[in-house]
Order: sequence, then C-alpha cells, then structure tokens
Amino acid sequence: MRKPKVAPNKPEGKPVSVQELVPVGGFKLVDNSVVQLDSRKRLALGRVPAQCDGFQVYCNEVGQILLDPIKAVPTRTLWLDHHPQAKAQVLEGLAALADGRFVTGPDLDAYPDDDDT
Repeated sequence: MRKPKVAPNKPEGKPVSVQELVPVGGFKLVDNSVVQLDSRKRLALGRVPAQCDGFQVYCNEVGQILLDPIKAVPTRTLWLDHHPQAKAQVLEGLAALADGRFVTGPDLDAYPDDDDT
C-alpha cells in the first residue's frame, strides 16, 4: 500500500481532513449518522457507485480511512494498455469496421475442417 499523503504542519495526533489528505476536492459527508461496526468489526457501506467493482483503501497515520472506488479491468484488456502499437491497430480496426471499411475474407467452407485431415 502506498504511503498516504499527510497535510504539512499538523500537530501530531491531530486528525487530517479529507480535503487536506486528498488533493482532489468535492468530498461531502454522506450521512450524519455514525456507521456502526458489526460483531466481526466490519461495516456496511450502503450505497456505492454502480460502476464500482471494489475499493482501494488508504489509511493515514491517525487512522482515517479513504475508500477510492475502482473498476476492475480484465488482464486480457490490460495487455493492450502496455502495448501501444497493438492497441493502435485494434482501435484502427474498430474504426474501420465502424466506417464500413472492411474486405470480405476468403470462403473458409472451401477448405477442409481440421477434423477431416
């Protein structure tokens, strides 16, 4: 886990606000009630974003927790992000297909099946 950012010049043990902890603003209190832990020390989040597959969890030295929603990406898709030339070719092919720029391939029925050999 990455070391969380801590606001500078904060007295030791003084809670750091979410706005100070995370450079991206726009945080608001979801509910004024306190979320209670269950008997196994877990908590229920309630509503979560529909596109959320899970959360990255950040914790600072005073125990504040920040949950950052994530969307899981299949490994086979992630491979393209690490191979820009292949990704460009895939995007080019999809764009060509969308524009109707494609050629008809050979008639594969003219060839014997692998089982027939």
